[in-house]
Amino acid sequence: FGPLVAAYYDFSDWILPPELVINRFLKILMDQTAYIATKSAIYVTLVGVLAGRPVGECVEEVKARLWGILTAAWRFWPLVHCV
Repeated sequence: FGPLVAAYYDFSDWILPPELVINRFLKILMDQTAYIATKSAIYVTLVGVLAGRPVGECVEEVKARLWGILTAAWRFWPLVHCV
């Protein structure tokens, strides 16, 4: 995930330059919606596939777990962004 994460942060800095204060809040919003959902879905799917489970089963696991992952992240990561 390292190179993809670095590319994402470079992209987000490009479209939302951090020098503008409002962009810091927009980046947190983007990180906590599109980014975390996409990254978590890819991660859960890949772990399942690497464990030998069918892709369809992995997709169902993503559907079952994603909301819990998102809500847990929302309780922690926005505060970390502010530090």
